[in-house]
Amino acid sequence: MKELPKSRLTFKESMIESQYLATKTKEEKKQYKQLSVEDKREILKEYQSKPRKEVKFESEINKSDENLSKIYQRFSEIGVEDLFGTKKEVKELPMILKDNENIMYVTSGLYNNNTYLIVCTDLRLLFLDKGMIYGLKFHEFPFEKINSVSYKKGLLFGEIIIHHGSSSIAIGSISKNTVSRMAETIQEQISIRESSM
Repeated sequence: MKELPKSRLTFKESMIESQYLATKTKEEKKQYKQLSVEDKREILKEYQSKPRKEVKFESEINKSDENLSKIYQRFSEIGVEDLFGTKKEVKELPMILKDNENIMYVTSGLYNNNTYLIVCTDLRLLFLDKGMIYGLKFHEFPFEKINSVSYKKGLLFGEIIIHHGSSSIAIGSISKNTVSRMAETIQEQISIRESSM
């Protein structure tokens, strides 16, 4: 078996580390960064071995913004695990979601070389990208406009292809742990919408 480097984390460990740190407060992140590589590995092994439903957003749930707290509470309930690089987009959700709209699943991925938050609700599919300069890029797909959904998995990442009308949109670099669940959730919502018509 290949020996792990002693002075740094491997690429795969770094990916797990980014997911782990997304669930921590500033103070916890500061303490974590002071640990040795071996200690970090132990913490990441323990984190990875947890059932995903146990990954919580305690620090975000306890914040003063009530609407944002409710969103993070929902993320915790539905077992969201990958919000890599989408904190700004999550903050926009309270303004974008309708009063009667429920989040069914969320993940992140790359589209046009930008990181997007992918949100499947019970009403529509949303892609959000909040830039520093250009503001919010927002793509909305009502389920009745989506013809089909397909996905593929690679070694570390996956891709979802949304076929709508005569065109399609592909979102890549989605965590392979979340790509199938997101595709299945979208398909479920399309089926529910079709059966209610």
